[in-house]
Amino acid sequence: MDKFKNYEDLFADTPGQEDDSDELFLTEQESELVEIGRKEDESLEKWKILIVDDEEDIHSVTRIALKGFTFRGKPVEFYDAYSAAEAEKILKEHPDTALILLDVVMETTNAGLDLVKIIRDKLGNKVTQIIIRTGQPGQAPEREVIVSYEINDYKTKTELTSFKLFTVALASLRAYEAIQQIGRLNEEFKLEIKRRIRKEKALMHAKQKAEKAEQQKSVFLHEMSERIQGPLNLILDSSDTIRKEVKDQVNENIRQLFDDMNYSGKEIIRAVQMINDLSEIQADNYELKREKISVSDTIRDILADEEYAVHKNGIDLVVENMASTDIILIDEYAFSQILSNVIDNAVKNTKEGHIEIKVSHDQDKVLKIIVSDTGRGISPSFQKEMYYPFKRELANGANGHGLGLGLTLTKEFCKLTGVNIHITSKPGKGTRVHLAVPLGK
Repeated sequence: MDKFKNYEDLFADTPGQEDDSDELFLTEQESELVEIGRKEDESLEKWKILIVDDEEDIHSVTRIALKGFTFRGKPVEFYDAYSAAEAEKILKEHPDTALILLDVVMETTNAGLDLVKIIRDKLGNKVTQIIIRTGQPGQAPEREVIVSYEINDYKTKTELTSFKLFTVALASLRAYEAIQQIGRLNEEFKLEIKRRIRKEKALMHAKQKAEKAEQQKSVFLHEMSERIQGPLNLILDSSDTIRKEVKDQVNENIRQLFDDMNYSGKEIIRAVQMINDLSEIQADNYELKREKISVSDTIRDILADEEYAVHKNGIDLVVENMASTDIILIDEYAFSQILSNVIDNAVKNTKEGHIEIKVSHDQDKVLKIIVSDTGRGISPSFQKEMYYPFKRELANGANGHGLGLGLTLTKEFCKLTGVNIHITSKPGKGTRVHLAVPLGK
């Protein structure tokens, strides 16, 4: 067993001599962290130090050497074990022990080293700092012990002066604190990862739910579109047949009523189709089908549908095509909806004056289409939100009619087909819409 004749043997640089100048070597930084001799405040949390040695003298001199020692403003609390078995029991009760000063030779010649294995492997404690302190280095050679065992330092009892014991305690508590901080950060990091995983799962669930709802909405709108358009087309066809049969037998007011009914029915079908189109685009279900089409033919078909409203409002309509060729490669339906919505807005918002449609080339790369009118124009405040779905202007002489989807769909179809749209407008002066259409190959 390790034996010492008196306390000085433990803390002398050479046996029998104690260095009284040990405590003069504190750095300024260490003096802020460590205080010696201050009366302990029992209410403070304490650093736990376990002394494991079968010699009572070792316990006593260690307590004397570290009396009044504090680190980070916290004092130390000593626990005593005289065998490896006692130490294991204490560590189970106090897993937050910061430092163990461990003798090697106790109830057996390797009791201390066996305890290291128990602490690291059986108890799973990788944090507590373990300092081997032996009086018989021949029983446990330093090199072999450091290589084979998870210890933090190896000291012989003769080299542990009072100051060296102090520096060992300081370094060990500093290392223990750092490991604790890393552990806490690691746990916080794990919690943050779990939180983010939960959030991502919740977002994924919400996305899947939204996609399912979007699909259901698309199916519903498609079915409703068919159910509405079918009867409406039947009504319109029947109305047109009746109008032709009785056109010579009724007065002008009745004929006008038939025309109004036919126009209104087409507007309802158009509104249903716009809702269906928006749903398809938002659900990312619209499939582009590029083909060669004639711009002039498309304009002619659109104006045929607008003929009634143009005639009713008494609008002068001018179409000027200065392009050497107006054949473009584009999705026919998407392009016709872009142009139809632009022209329809011009017709509906122009009660007098004229509408001009001009087609021209821009350096043979882009086909330019300008639709201008002398209508009521768009107020500056509404221009900021005119592309928002279901937004309708209620000021500036607007009647607030319509769904508020025309410009929304125009913008969406422009994105899909690569058409650039730019709108300028002044209240009371009219609106001008610039469309730049890629010619394609």
